[in-house]
Amino acid sequence: MTSQATIAANRRNAARSTGPRTAEGKTRSSRNAFQHGLSLPLPIDDGLAAQIEELAEQYLTMTGCSREAARLAATEQVGLLRIQQARVAAINSSIQEGSSGTGVSLIGERGVSLAIADTLPTLVAFDRYERRALSQCKEAFRRLEASDDPRFDNELATEGVRLSYRLFRCTLSRVRKPGGDWREKRRKVIAGMARLARKYIVYDRAEAAIGYLDRILPVAPDDLLLHAVRTCAQMVIGHPDARNHLLRYCGQWADGVRWEEMILNQLHQLRKAPRMRRQIISDVAAMLGCEPRQ
Repeated sequence: MTSQATIAANRRNAARSTGPRTAEGKTRSSRNAFQHGLSLPLPIDDGLAAQIEELAEQYLTMTGCSREAARLAATEQVGLLRIQQARVAAINSSIQEGSSGTGVSLIGERGVSLAIADTLPTLVAFDRYERRALSQCKEAFRRLEASDDPRFDNELATEGVRLSYRLFRCTLSRVRKPGGDWREKRRKVIAGMARLARKYIVYDRAEAAIGYLDRILPVAPDDLLLHAVRTCAQMVIGHPDARNHLLRYCGQWADGVRWEEMILNQLHQLRKAPRMRRQIISDVAAMLGCEPRQ
């Protein structure tokens, strides 16, 4: 059993080891584990903001897309360039440190090889960040191209017609074969329609998603999933009736999922939509009395 003298000594030692006390010291110690900051969102300062706006204007001129889509593509492009520049800076820093530490110049192929070998763990991390940034950049440019491509609208319209026909067939099966597997087929069709509506929203066509769901819901008026996607589209574009639609189905369940959780799940899946904001999820969670998903 620990004696009282030992406990008192531990308390005295702990009182002398409380870490930095000044604001400057706390700020410095908070960056002890900081390496390159590439896992953090892109910090937008005045210089980067100007660069992003310049790129966005070029994309607007070339494609005639929406400003939100152009700004998103420009931001992802700048983020990818930041990672590539950080990789080059890490290799150059390793070359300079090796030259100053050994007194031997590391210029040339052999020097670059030694520098890369020294910084290999860091470069592996850079490769992971670059793959993620490249994927996000490709997605942003797909949205940019789709915003002014009539073939994209035709593709979505064709998929919507196909799903509508399948939903109609499920309705007929419900009448002709009440004991059949129409429920499972209908559930899959509804899930496909929800994915299509989310695709509209992600490609900055929330109004088109609402119009599409308005045409579908008379056939499936009681389906909470389609109502959830429609309400999320309203929340994304700031529709004035979004709050009323959000609270309309509170407390209801569908396929074992509560309406509140369904809404938050749909918003989480739409987190990459151009006009989607983290604050939307927090506001919706507060209105529904739920914890926002991380």
